[in-house]
Amino acid sequence: LEGAAGFAPLPAAALAPFPEAVRAPAGTYAAIDRRARVLAVGRLMANVPTGALDIGEPRFAGRIARPLAADEGLIVMIASLIADRGAPVAGRVLEGLVANEAAPPKLYDAAGALDALLAREADLALTDHVAARRRALGDPPATTAVDIQQAISEARFVTVYPDAADGGVAWTGTVLARPEGAPHPANADAALLWLLSAPGQSAWSAATGAYPTHPEATPAPGLRTQDSFGWSATTLAERAELRAQVVELLRVAALP
Repeated sequence: LEGAAGFAPLPAAALAPFPEAVRAPAGTYAAIDRRARVLAVGRLMANVPTGALDIGEPRFAGRIARPLAADEGLIVMIASLIADRGAPVAGRVLEGLVANEAAPPKLYDAAGALDALLAREADLALTDHVAARRRALGDPPATTAVDIQQAISEARFVTVYPDAADGGVAWTGTVLARPEGAPHPANADAALLWLLSAPGQSAWSAATGAYPTHPEATPAPGLRTQDSFGWSATTLAERAELRAQVVELLRVAALP
């Protein structure tokens, strides 16, 4: 969205508390949540990987459930690796992903990768924390804070947030913007101000399981605390600029 014509600036005062990584320099859009790109592994696995740099290890040969090359989460992960660690490192991660994908090759969305893990068709799944949390909470899902924590602790898989060696945890998010000339600007502004507020983001996180981006909002129960890991510092604008480079790395790695 950066530089795209037709978007009105969001209210500057409402954007002020947000980290630079989640908003446009021109103030025309902002992410109202973050969905951490994580690894899911079987709970009984010894020597659990610490991040994306481990997925090329021989012990995962034929045992990784990977997404389509066009999956936005994979694109964001690679863009963040390029920005944080450099293109050669990102290229090696893709090579390891191709070398170790489950056989016969299958392509998954975030939830399908978890299905493969639970069906023991794979030992490691690339997914996001929201899909992992939903699967852990069961159907019907646990709803109280105590039940949510117990369900997560008893899940058949462990969710791994990549460590600092990866450059931080990559993320996708819900991006908020307002078109110029919106037919009902007062209603649009009211919705924007609510979703950009701490109470609004607390409610959004409780409903979706995503991390809020407002620093004073309360995350949903059962989420790993944000002070226990580091987000990738790559901004939304930087990720957009790196997209063509990501596409080229995907082509070189021959990911369908």
